Amino acid sequence: MTDIYIRANTTTDDIRRQLSDFGWFSQVEARVEQKAQENFIVLHEVKLGERLRRFVLQSREQRDESLQKSRGALNALADRRPRLSELFGKSVQHKHVWTANELRKVLTSPLSQLGLDKTHKGLIVPAAENDQVGIANTKIADIVADAKVIWNLKPAEVTVAMKQRTVNAPQTYKELAVAVSSKPTPDEMRTAYRDALSNATGHVVLAPIQDIEVSGNIIIETQNGLHQGDIQCCSDESLTVLLEAIDEVKQKNTMLTAVTIATKEYVEKGLAGRIEDLQAARRLKAEESPVKSERGRFYPTHGRQAPGIAGIHFLTNSPFELQASRTIVPLSLAQSKGYAYVNERDVTALPQLDRGRLIAFGDRLIDQVNGGGPEDFGERFSQLLQNMAGTVVIYPPPLANEEQLQAMMSAVIDACDTNRLLSVSFATEAVNQRDALTEAYAAAKEARQGAQELDIDADPEEAIIDVAKLWKKA
Repeated sequence: MTDIYIRANTTTDDIRRQLSDFGWFSQVEARVEQKAQENFIVLHEVKLGERLRRFVLQSREQRDESLQKSRGALNALADRRPRLSELFGKSVQHKHVWTANELRKVLTSPLSQLGLDKTHKGLIVPAAENDQVGIANTKIADIVADAKVIWNLKPAEVTVAMKQRTVNAPQTYKELAVAVSSKPTPDEMRTAYRDALSNATGHVVLAPIQDIEVSGNIIIETQNGLHQGDIQCCSDESLTVLLEAIDEVKQKNTMLTAVTIATKEYVEKGLAGRIEDLQAARRLKAEESPVKSERGRFYPTHGRQAPGIAGIHFLTNSPFELQASRTIVPLSLAQSKGYAYVNERDVTALPQLDRGRLIAFGDRLIDQVNGGGPEDFGERFSQLLQNMAGTVVIYPPPLANEEQLQAMMSAVIDACDTNRLLSVSFATEAVNQRDALTEAYAAAKEARQGAQELDIDADPEEAIIDVAKLWKKA
């Protein structure tokens, strides 16, 4: 039997790694323990033999009581650890029995979802679902990107300087070389991050700046597998400075479409997991101020991630099987399915980094003279998207007419042009609705093309896309 002891400094990545020691078909139960004035949670492996013994020796009431205690401990774990709460979603509240395989799948991280590009010369990092900041458990050199940040050591008295050059290996990308001292202060790190990211375009990759000294002997021992345990190369304070700087620059640099943090530049094994946990804690804090509410939380069971690449996407999925930062559906549909939701008029009060929320779009006025006109319809979507970042899924009201859908499309196109951190996916399983949305998209693009042709200073709009290849399955 195997136990995993989850303490305050145990990262989500640590838990995932230790779960690999559990048997494929073993069950996992949780309990709360206290030792030496420390409360921690234990994940206990229950193998087949122990399950059979309990079935014979324990009553049904005793087994049910154990399941309830285990579920309570998992709930406590999710409450304490924001990242685990995100990964569990509502399943931690509704599911009584977990196998080790099921728990591993639930806690699967995007860190492992790296794929080779078509030339097999670099790794493609999937755009993160959360505000376009991803973590890759690999080295900067192995990632395909538009820009890569390199930290160069400098004497402490020299001010931060940055150089740029274009490299061809194996594809063209911009190298942003920034000088930092060997013992950087938080202010120096913040300035270095700002300088690098403010000058980047497209997808940029960088590693955290190391602020904890590690001896050469320990580095060599760790690389050779001789050093037991993990060592830290970056403090929590420095990692928080990095995440804050990314959020700050993203709001100002609209040419920055995605940021990936590479964590294999140093020997610290748990760096990726620590950043994941810090990200989740920051998102939780953002939710609690100014709005502390679970109203409208939406985590579809076994949901697929909505596309994270900035721009507009068309999916043949149901909107209720996709996980996104925000999911917008008609109010009548949310009510008929019994989902909790946030009304569209309350969206502006939600934090921009908020995620996993169902938004109800009032559809009772769309056929009325007052409030149902195309301009009103489009303006409502403009207002909805104004305070959003990351991934958004939209299921338009089925009764919307051609002009209303075109106005909605124009609003979405404008929002994506203005906010390069926004990814909007239209999702519907209905063929007739897909046809209507395709026509509305083509009409909106054509209208923009005509307007730009009248503007001699405007750049030409891209040609209308092949509608036959427009709709895809997520």
